[in-house]
Amino acid sequence: MEKCPYCNSDIPEDNPAILLHRVKEALTSTYSWGTMENWPVGRTFRVGSDTAELVDKKIDPGYPANGYDGAWDQGTEFTAHLVILFKGSYFKKTGTGDSYGEIAWDGDLKPAKVTEKVVKVYE
Repeated sequence: MEKCPYCNSDIPEDNPAILLHRVKEALTSTYSWGTMENWPVGRTFRVGSDTAELVDKKIDPGYPANGYDGAWDQGTEFTAHLVILFKGSYFKKTGTGDSYGEIAWDGDLKPAKVTEKVVKVYE
């Protein structure tokens, strides 16, 4: 059992709230969201004595930069994200990117679910 960081009650170690807290604590004390932008998908990192993995990321608008100095068109904004797998649970951090490639990691770190979608494509 772990202690809730807010009310000090007992919570099972596999509770998503405890896992989220541990990931957030590790990332703010050892790493940064900006650092993780440069990590390849599949990279692992330590969360206490356990291991977490960066399993997905989107750090650009999805098309090549086409403006001055390799930037996107002036005023371009896009949603960025990083997805972390820790002890069987997924967590997604969102941010806002701009036309110069800067990302403000201003969204919350939240639990995420993996879903599969079928898409029809006509070529």
